[in-house]
Amino acid sequence: MKKIKEGEPFEINGKAMVYSVRDGRVVLSYYSGGKRSNSFQPPTKAAVVQYFTENGYSTDSANKFFDYYSAAEWKDGKGNQVKNWKQKAIGVWFKDENKIKEKSSNAPKLVR
Repeated sequence: MKKIKEGEPFEINGKAMVYSVRDGRVVLSYYSGGKRSNSFQPPTKAAVVQYFTENGYSTDSANKFFDYYSAAEWKDGKGNQVKNWKQKAIGVWFKDENKIKEKSSNAPKLVR
């Protein structure tokens, strides 16, 4: 039988586990590879606006994006937690209709 150290991952029925001792009791928990399972940090509105404008999209669409997801506690339309807001912006919001409108130089000229 192999001796397992506290905090060292091991396998039970195909699941990675770790143990710790708290108040004299052994506590088993799932091992997540040292990463927090819910590590999403919502962006600031300024960061969203900056990302949209750097990619050629309007501040209006950036504000709508931010308001939509922050009101939904950063969950998508299916109720799933947003894991990568930049990926969500590209996949859902970066559409031609949200691009910054170029000022047209085709304005009618005054003829004298």
